[in-house]
Amino acid sequence: MGGVAAGVPRWIVPAALIVLWGVLCAWALERLLRMGVALITKVIGAVATLAFPNGGLVAFLLLGDRTPQVERELGISRFQRHRRTPAIRLPAGPGFGPRCYARTPPVRSWEAAPIVDDRDGARMPADKKQLTLAGSVSLGTGVMIGAGIFALVGQVAEVAGDWFPAAFVAGAVVAATSSYAYARYSSVNPSAGGIAMLLKDAYGSGVAAGSFTLFMYVSMVIAESLLARTFGTYLLRPFGMQDSVVLVPVLGVLAIAAAAVVNLVGNSLVERSAMATAILKIVGIAALAIAGLVAAALSGAGLFAQASGQSVQPFGLLAGVALCVLAYKGFTTITNQGDDIRDAKQNIARSIVISLAICAVLYFLITLSVAASIGADGAVEARDYALAEAARPLFGQWGVALTVVVAVVATLSGLLASLYSVSRLYAMLQDMRQAPTLPAKVPQQPLLITAGLAILVTAFLDLSQIASMGVVLYLTMDIAVQWGVARRLRTKLEANRWLPALTIAFDIAILVPFTVLKVQSSPWTIVVAGSVAAAIFIGQAIVVGRRGADSSSG
Repeated sequence: MGGVAAGVPRWIVPAALIVLWGVLCAWALERLLRMGVALITKVIGAVATLAFPNGGLVAFLLLGDRTPQVERELGISRFQRHRRTPAIRLPAGPGFGPRCYARTPPVRSWEAAPIVDDRDGARMPADKKQLTLAGSVSLGTGVMIGAGIFALVGQVAEVAGDWFPAAFVAGAVVAATSSYAYARYSSVNPSAGGIAMLLKDAYGSGVAAGSFTLFMYVSMVIAESLLARTFGTYLLRPFGMQDSVVLVPVLGVLAIAAAAVVNLVGNSLVERSAMATAILKIVGIAALAIAGLVAAALSGAGLFAQASGQSVQPFGLLAGVALCVLAYKGFTTITNQGDDIRDAKQNIARSIVISLAICAVLYFLITLSVAASIGADGAVEARDYALAEAARPLFGQWGVALTVVVAVVATLSGLLASLYSVSRLYAMLQDMRQAPTLPAKVPQQPLLITAGLAILVTAFLDLSQIASMGVVLYLTMDIAVQWGVARRLRTKLEANRWLPALTIAFDIAILVPFTVLKVQSSPWTIVVAGSVAAAIFIGQAIVVGRRGADSSSG
């Protein structure tokens, strides 16, 4: 099929894009020249925007008026005509890096004096540093709407067959049931280390709590690698190089590095970018899904014309649900926002529910559209870029291009949101002496360690291996969380015991079939996941033993 844009002259869209890009570059240069920054910063920014239009312009749009703060981080000074005012200094927090300083600008009558927080260098009043409910939902959906839907559709279709849209719906049910324990605990005890504190309260400061918390942390790092690999795969799809064993991981590594740099600027920038990209992702995916469904309905063939007609295989369907849970597990990062979100006791639970609802609707619509367009067989053949291939029969190359744009935005914004949340979890683990630290002179340790581990996984594992490891570690940790809430924290939290018990049953029902199928098809992946789990338990046993020895000697 030629696509809906077949009658449009080929030169119109490229010409319009070139004109738009030129206007954006001119606007960026004009703003940069008028900005109150050092001359060297202006020169670097202008050269980057002109010589590397993509990277330079995107970096400027992300940083915007935060450029003066970046100057401070890099040690760039500029001549100032006005009288310098005293710097406000806060002590550095554990694991967050050196002390940060800032000159306070003149205080307007309607605002309080700004304060610099050492953890992110953000110059803003204390109340402005907190995430709104909308910002929290943006971060939550930013983590969830990414690799989960763009990379997993083909893998789920491979084991669930024609029923892969139903697998995503079932995954939403499992995630919603599971979220009760996290939301309940975070509403009672909001903190930056939500899951870490939950496991510590449930199991004490021992091997079990530390190990299962690290399971969660590693599964989140693996999810970041899934995002990075998906970014590289979709970005290379228009050039036919999506299967490159070199370019895909290289682009993934660059994406992680870029997301880490943006996170260094501060949490307000992450929230601001997350809001814009979350809206773009939701609108983009919804537009693709609805347009695909309408086109399939108008064609007269029906939504299930591409179905293979094979009967459902319960074992495969359950294994597919296990993969689908990865597409929703990003809601757990919202529990790490306890120190940042306004009215945490109310808004954390609300944010989790809203984020899950948005993702469940979008996932069902887009998977139904894929089923109508190319069916399960087509999704399996395309595998890691099934959404892009699903757009081709209905919309031609323009549909593929739009899908690639949405995928790139979704994965990059997902990395931004995930690095922000996961690094905070690692900082909490460092405070609890359950995770290793670098030398004290190294700044921003949680962020650097998290990004470094994600880069290693991205470089050496493919999408299928990354997803499989994430499923095993996450579901194992989730069982521990649900057991802890049901058996150890139920009275303290005034929690319902049946929802955690039901979640445990769900987790076991999908984890066992998934593990059996992976042992048959890719035993090496299960061996690696088991080795990582064993290493975590052994490491925690050593750490706890040394901690006890230090306490007794002290």
